[in-house]
Amino acid sequence: MDKTMKWVFRGCAALTIVAISIIGGFIITIALRKTGFLKRLSYMTILLCGGTTRGILYGLMIVGILVAAIITDPMAKAILLGTLVIGICDALDIQKGSKNGTVLGMATFAITLAPSFIFMTSTGFMSVVSILSTAGYHTPAYIEYLFHMAVPQIIYCFITVLMIDLLFRPEPASKSKDFFKEELAKLGKITTNEWKLLAICAFLMIMLVTTSYHGLLTAWVFLMVAIMTMLPGIDLVEAEDIKGINFTFVMFVVACLTIGIVSNKYGVGTFIANLVSWS
Repeated sequence: MDKTMKWVFRGCAALTIVAISIIGGFIITIALRKTGFLKRLSYMTILLCGGTTRGILYGLMIVGILVAAIITDPMAKAILLGTLVIGICDALDIQKGSKNGTVLGMATFAITLAPSFIFMTSTGFMSVVSILSTAGYHTPAYIEYLFHMAVPQIIYCFITVLMIDLLFRPEPASKSKDFFKEELAKLGKITTNEWKLLAICAFLMIMLVTTSYHGLLTAWVFLMVAIMTMLPGIDLVEAEDIKGINFTFVMFVVACLTIGIVSNKYGVGTFIANLVSWS
C-alpha cells in the first residue's frame, strides 16, 4: 500500500507539469480572445483555406506540418493548434457535439500527432530512436531520414485527414467567404493590445524553438508567458478572467494520467495484453 501511494504521489508530482501547461495555455487563449487577435487569426486562416469546412480540414494539416517543423514538444503543439481550432469554431459558430465540431476535434488530434514523424526532431521520433539505439539497431542521419521518409509521412498525414473527411463528412460552412472578408475588414488595424500580445507570442515561439538551448520545460515557458499577459502595463488578462478556467478538466486529465503511470508500474498494460493474446 505504501509503495502504491508513493507511485501515486510521484505520478501527481510529474503531472503537475502537465497541469501547469494546460492552465498556461488556457490563460493565453483568454488573452487571444479578449484582444480579438484570435478572431483575426481565425478569419485569416478560414480565408486562406477557401472558406469551406473541407478546405479548413486540409489546411489545418498544412499548418500542423509547419508547426511540427519548428516545435518538437507535443504539449506545446497541442496547445497552440488547439487554440487556433477553438478560434475557428467560434468564427464558424460551430457548437459542441455538432458534426463539424467532431470533425475539427478529430482534426486537432490528427494535426498535432500525424506530422510528428516527418521530422527527425520530434519528441515521438526521438523516443523511437532511443529504443532502437538501445537495441543495437542503426538509426539514420537527419538528411537520410528525410530522403526516405518525408514523402511517405506527408502522404500518411493527408490520408489521415482524408479518412476524417470520408468517415465524418463535414457539413458546409454556415457562412460565406465574403462574410469573413467583411468581418476581417471590420476589425480594422491591429490594436495596441494586439501588438502587445503579438510581442508576447513572438517571445513564446522563440522560447519553444530554442528549448534545447535554454533547457526550460515547456510548462514553465507557458506559465511565464501567461504571467506576462497579467503584468501591470500589459493587463491583457484580469483576475476575473482566471475564474472562467475549467479547473475540473485540468484535474480530470491529471487524475487519468496518474492512473496510467501507476497502472504501468504494476504491469496492468502487460496483463491486459496477455489476456487479449490468450483470447
